Amino acid sequence: MNKTIEHPQVRPPLRITRAQLERHLAPDGVLAVVRQALIDHAAGEYALPAPTHLTFAGGDCHIKSGFLKGGDNFTIKMATGFYGNPRKGLPSANGLLLLCSQETGFPLALFEDEGYLTAWRTTAAAILGVQVAAPSGPLRVGIVGSGLQAELAAQWLPDFCDVEGIGIWGRNGDRTSGLVSRLNTCPPATAYDDLRALCDWANVLIATTPSPEPLIRSEWVKPGTHIVALGADNPGKAELDPLLVARCALIATDDHGQCLHHGDFGHAVRAGLVREDADRPLGEMLSATSPAPFIREANMITMVDLTGLAAQDDAIASFFYRAMTAAHEE
Repeated sequence: MNKTIEHPQVRPPLRITRAQLERHLAPDGVLAVVRQALIDHAAGEYALPAPTHLTFAGGDCHIKSGFLKGGDNFTIKMATGFYGNPRKGLPSANGLLLLCSQETGFPLALFEDEGYLTAWRTTAAAILGVQVAAPSGPLRVGIVGSGLQAELAAQWLPDFCDVEGIGIWGRNGDRTSGLVSRLNTCPPATAYDDLRALCDWANVLIATTPSPEPLIRSEWVKPGTHIVALGADNPGKAELDPLLVARCALIATDDHGQCLHHGDFGHAVRAGLVREDADRPLGEMLSATSPAPFIREANMITMVDLTGLAAQDDAIASFFYRAMTAAHEE
């Protein structure tokens, strides 16, 4: 009969729930670790295999993994989006993340986070994407979408940027109105029932939808607008008119290969409207040692294309693991 050999130096992995994570949530801390992850990734400090994408009739799943070279941990993350779930009274997003030791391979923590780690690190990347190239002066932020990413963008952004107003448009008007009514932001958010009107009002657009076809038309966007597109994180999604991407004086990407494969940048490249080498790494732009600081001119249209990185997953999981083990040991 086989006997289990117990190793006293190996502890069972922590099982961490969304509720526990929310008690330790510090948006400024999340922003700091996501910034550093983007910088490290641009410098080649992360090993990130290509993501696995699964597409179903009613949704999608992506699996991302990676580690910081010379770091302590590695991460495997699964995130799902099933967009008919709200009609069933269920959230559209969910997920799990496993944090393991680079030294032993043993699991350190299983995050039963319901997709919120992905949502928080995506929100942090979106804010950094706004900061890197937004117009000067107070921002009129137009958020396209009415799901969790839209909600978090509206909640977090005023704490990190000078926001004059927030407008929100979603394909489901009732859901958009419900989001606006429960938000308690300063400045307060306003629901728009016309996307073109939102684009005309805003000087910053944050696109958060899983749309299979472009929503934001080129002719709706005026000179001087900055765009952060984060919804096209899997193949088969698109938010921006490729003609709009072609008008951008700056295209920053979180990862060149991923954005070329399934981001809005890649759709414009395949349409023959943008060169394959037209983008700049977001992490390089965030670095204090950037070789070519970006100087925005008043009439420029600029964009940041975000597809999501396992580097961000590893950074935010390590951040929460450190916070929660420190609290557990006190």
